[in-house]
Amino acid sequence: MDFLERLDFLMEANGLNRNTLSAKSEIPYTTIDGWYKKGYEKIRLSTLKKLANFFNVTLDYLIYGEEKTRPQLSERVKMISEQNETFRETVELLAILNQNMIESVYQIAKELNARPDH
Repeated sequence: MDFLERLDFLMEANGLNRNTLSAKSEIPYTTIDGWYKKGYEKIRLSTLKKLANFFNVTLDYLIYGEEKTRPQLSERVKMISEQNETFRETVELLAILNQNMIESVYQIAKELNARPDH
């Protein structure tokens, strides 16, 4: 499957034609139509990025037919949530360590004040 066949597949899967793709992706219709009439060998990287973002696919998929989709938003949210949980646990451990340190300093001060030479 070449680039235009993948583009046709993506448009069909999303219920789009060249006009609606142009309007929704903000890629000029003449650019899209030109790929079909003149070829797509000189397609700009910025245009490929727009298409990839619009269809939520990777550049590799558009160009080579590999890696069909990006990680879903729920996967990204899960990853961020796990990172936040790790951060929260780290802060809790630091708070415990800080409390232990305060208690140790207090105990040392108490012992020093209890000495007869003070």
